Amino acid sequence: MAHIQQVSQVTGEQQIENTYTSAATARDVHPELLLAMNTRLAKSQGQSATSENRNPSSDDLPKVSFTHTEAGYGTRASHNAPIPEEVQRYAREHGLKVKLADGNYEYHLIANGRDKLIASVDSRTPLKDGFRQVDDQINPLVHQKMAELKARFGADFSTNNEYASFKDDRGHHKIPCREPDLKELAAAEAALSKNVRGSGAAPKLYFLKHNIDGYYGADALTGKDESGRKAIFIQSSFAYERATNADGTYRGRSMEYVLAHELNHAARLDDPGHSRDNSPLAPATPEEIARYDRTGWSVIADKSGNKCWALRGKNGEYYTLVDTFADAEWVRVNKNGELLRGDGKPFPPDDLRDPEKYRALLEADSFLRFDQVRQRAKVTPPTSCFTGPEEELCDAEALFHDRDKRAWLLRLSPQVYDVAKELDQERIDRSYGKGADGKPIKVRNSDGEIVDATNENLESIRQFEEDGKKIPPRKY
Repeated sequence: MAHIQQVSQVTGEQQIENTYTSAATARDVHPELLLAMNTRLAKSQGQSATSENRNPSSDDLPKVSFTHTEAGYGTRASHNAPIPEEVQRYAREHGLKVKLADGNYEYHLIANGRDKLIASVDSRTPLKDGFRQVDDQINPLVHQKMAELKARFGADFSTNNEYASFKDDRGHHKIPCREPDLKELAAAEAALSKNVRGSGAAPKLYFLKHNIDGYYGADALTGKDESGRKAIFIQSSFAYERATNADGTYRGRSMEYVLAHELNHAARLDDPGHSRDNSPLAPATPEEIARYDRTGWSVIADKSGNKCWALRGKNGEYYTLVDTFADAEWVRVNKNGELLRGDGKPFPPDDLRDPEKYRALLEADSFLRFDQVRQRAKVTPPTSCFTGPEEELCDAEALFHDRDKRAWLLRLSPQVYDVAKELDQERIDRSYGKGADGKPIKVRNSDGEIVDATNENLESIRQFEEDGKKIPPRKY
């Protein structure tokens, strides 16, 4: 499906507040790729890749760990009574926290900076009976919230036993879905409340029971379903400790942040001048080229006429993201569209798909990490999500919708801030119109809310931006 987008998992300067590490396995990995990967890792650590680390077992890799930060939640209650694993798992599967209080298992929703008691059951109740009692308390709240968000924003949500059907360049997909839980609905409400579609209907949110093949590492994808409706397909691996940006410090991703990013992709499908094709080699419209040029991106064509998006460097060089036989990699490219080795000599694209030649390119330092590209970019991408100009701008817009993140965006990348603000205002104007004097009727204030464009609100925004510019951005 041409419009499908991938979303990177973690942004560059973000701190994940709770520890999540998982054991991986080297099974089914191409031997040459694994050795190349270990060679690259060893070089960065000043070691050598040997046959001893060629096939690491899962015992050598990080194990799952999780840090609970809320008092009273977790494996034990405050008086040290254990909470059965089945109860903890049930709570996690429903997006809730559980604690034992006064002989009851209390299920709480942590969202929007608040702790809300959702359901309670006597801890002496047999587990299956207790789960049914909690279901009877939770399910009406889920359906009530889904109906409320449909009425407020026009958004629909997948239901149990429904299938998400769509096509992309990998073929036809038909994936079973489920209802969202209360935590996911809280995130959706927070993101939808700040989203401005500009035009067109709201997308449908599909919560998938398993991930879409070929999109590993993506939390969610935006495109159109089989009926032609705009849709956001949320992977089964979509899991963040924080439901909304208001839960904890501003650093780190939340479910709201990810959904805001995807809603920006959906809004782009209705923007005037959009190419309707989000692939890396998309034929850009003049409007897009001009907009993305301001964020540091150029369209470069090779001698065969093949085009790619390239990020401009501080010294006039270019960087582009390419698919290899192993993974996507950043590589230098010249103005003629030729890919460059570490020594600056051109190499043919076919080398990227050959394991031995790929390894030779790897050993010649031909590939760059995203943080290296970000440091060398003439216009600093605000997050690590800059696989292309649209991905970068959608992430910037998600930052722009939140006060703390917006301030960070302004300090880190003022050029991208200006483009995100301009695009956001264009959508607001299409939704609310302009006054007889041609000026906006509504604007987004520094808290992310759509408000009247009064002199007081405009002055508040001006002061927010003036104060933000006085704080130097972080050096990279």
